[in-house]
Amino acid sequence: MNTENSVNKLIYFTRLIVLFLFGFGIITILSLPFSIKWYIEHFETTSKDYYYAFVLIFAFCGVMALLILWQLKKMLDTVISNDCFVLSNVVSLNKMSVYSILITIAMVIRCIFTPTFTAACMVLTFFIASLFSKILAMVFESAVNYKIENDLTI
Repeated sequence: MNTENSVNKLIYFTRLIVLFLFGFGIITILSLPFSIKWYIEHFETTSKDYYYAFVLIFAFCGVMALLILWQLKKMLDTVISNDCFVLSNVVSLNKMSVYSILITIAMVIRCIFTPTFTAACMVLTFFIASLFSKILAMVFESAVNYKIENDLTI
């Protein structure tokens, strides 16, 4: 089996997953007022006083997650076009870092209302994602600079 063909299939498959998650994310955000109300009614661990705060926090986090997915889609498009070491990917990674840190902050605020193990895990996960995105942006920026320098030499 051709390795390049397998890689291309993996990239296209990953892009499809990202697009599916993007669409599903929109539906999830739109359903938040109903799903959070249902959750509060069926699980006594959450106070009804926090309904609006939860809707706002989760909607904000959802929008940030959609923005992350959109940046991933844009990056996958550059991989598909065989031109992934471009400044637009550096910009995308930097944006993803900002979106991740904003989710981290929002989840810290959520922990003030009702601290849970899951929320704490999300804080840690998105904080690490923010750091990795920032580091990858620096790596990609170096690669883009080498590529530009190399193209000018040739």
